[in-house]
Amino acid sequence: MDCKEGDDSSSAGSGSSQKPQTSRLSCTKYFDALWFCYSPFHQMEQYYRYGHFDSCSGKWSSLFDCLSLKTKRPDEVEFAKFQSKLSEDFTFLFARSYRT
Repeated sequence: MDCKEGDDSSSAGSGSSQKPQTSRLSCTKYFDALWFCYSPFHQMEQYYRYGHFDSCSGKWSSLFDCLSLKTKRPDEVEFAKFQSKLSEDFTFLFARSYRT
């Protein structure tokens, strides 16, 4: 239920010349993760386990990345996903080949 798409009744009578709807990117899960990060439960758990509070900087960057992707054109989003996947693959290969 993160993304909302048009109902089928509006496109039932249209021809095949209409573009297929693409699903919209939803940042709800990133906002929820950030919200939970600032909760007293999570902060106390981090303090108990590691001796310091969580700065939630990773959650902020994930939300910011998601929001910035929402302002891009669909082809730019696909390219960004491709670059992210490519960098993850190279990081994995580099870390795997240089283990000691």
